[in-house]
Amino acid sequence: MRAINYLKFIILFLSTDLNAQSFEKSLIENRNIIPYPFNEYNAFFNSTLDVIYFNSSKNLNNVGGISDLNDIWLRKNTENIWGMPVNIHEINTSANDLLLGVDEEFLYVLTGNSLTYFSTEAPYKKIKEEEINGFNNNYSIISGSISKNKDIIHLSFDGIGSFGVEDLYEISKEGDKWNRPKSIGSSVNSEFQEMSPFFMNDTLIFISNRSSDGYKFYYTTKDSTSNNWKDPIKLSSLNTTSSVVSLSYNDISNSFLVSKSNDSKTYSDIVEYQKSKQNYYTIEFIFKEDISGNISVYNNNVVSEILPINNGASLFKTLNNENVRFKFITDSYFIKDTIISVSENKRILINLSKIEPGNREIQSNLIFEKSSTKLTDKSFPYLNDLLHIFKNNINLKITIEGHTDNSGSLKNNIRLSKERAEFIKGFLVKNGIKKGQIKVKGYGPTRPKFSNDSEELRVKNRRVEIYIN
Repeated sequence: MRAINYLKFIILFLSTDLNAQSFEKSLIENRNIIPYPFNEYNAFFNSTLDVIYFNSSKNLNNVGGISDLNDIWLRKNTENIWGMPVNIHEINTSANDLLLGVDEEFLYVLTGNSLTYFSTEAPYKKIKEEEINGFNNNYSIISGSISKNKDIIHLSFDGIGSFGVEDLYEISKEGDKWNRPKSIGSSVNSEFQEMSPFFMNDTLIFISNRSSDGYKFYYTTKDSTSNNWKDPIKLSSLNTTSSVVSLSYNDISNSFLVSKSNDSKTYSDIVEYQKSKQNYYTIEFIFKEDISGNISVYNNNVVSEILPINNGASLFKTLNNENVRFKFITDSYFIKDTIISVSENKRILINLSKIEPGNREIQSNLIFEKSSTKLTDKSFPYLNDLLHIFKNNINLKITIEGHTDNSGSLKNNIRLSKERAEFIKGFLVKNGIKKGQIKVKGYGPTRPKFSNDSEELRVKNRRVEIYIN
């Protein structure tokens, strides 16, 4: 069960910690970068925005094969279509070739204990090389970036005196000389991993797995008095339910290149996030259990998008201010189909009922016409959701309980409620469920969930419930 104590259904606004930060704006995910079946991260645009340079690891096509820790690759954009990755063999070695940054002149590459400047165009000539005092790039995991002014390198590696696994280090430049790496301190470095630092606008963004939701972006700034780094704060808009791997920002495109993977174990892909010119709304769905599954998003009763549920959470983003229909589909739980108003950023706890003995679920979307066993036209699309109950156990036994409002005689309502339950049973039997697995009961108006003071409330009492035997 998730560590957060959820005592009741709550709605919380998403964090607004970064409203004062220039890099935290409403962002739109641009999905035109085609995924590649190997790791892609440390991505940077060139000055004309038609080439992306990046690192790739665990790649059979690296110079040193799959054991090569990093090679530098590129993708070119032609008519808004990103081509397949190309290995820059002129630059790469069988050692760890880590891309730290790109500008209009150079690719900045860390190999061994040297920062090497390569031209950004073929044949990618080596322009110059600068040794970094007291550093040797032979760590199995290392990540980092160079500052915009090219006078500070931030790295992450598991060095001597690390607080945990990988820690963040700063390497400053004095004249033409690079100083020894220096830990940025215990206010940021922890017993967990701190990786992929990127410095912008006096803010250091990095990745950590210090919280229970996996690898996420954090940021820190320096205290103006002590010049020490402050305690980190988790980013809001750039974090998703996926595990993040790296981040860079481009001043020309005003966009971020983020590398992420679905579960921190699969290959990572590059996604561009651009600043939105419109109001952008985000809903984060949280579940009590670390369940998996998906959420169907409907537009005019047609599925327009399917969102994955990973590690008990999912994220929905839209530019529109509207009511949206969501269907939550997870193994071992009753399907939940509901409409949610999207008019602001929200974090919503979704309560799902488990399909297990002793549990029951109101089928609130199956509404019967008054004094009839006929479902309303709007109810029929929800009938198929009942078959999901038997997905993991085709021999499951249930009781269908029928209910009515208080209109008419008690005797007639008892009969009517049982007939409504029989109608649902008939549907299930026609779709392969055995009669012996299904009991029916009719309670008439004796167990109302709502008052019968209005027709609107009486409609809700004309319902069926599914009980797991």
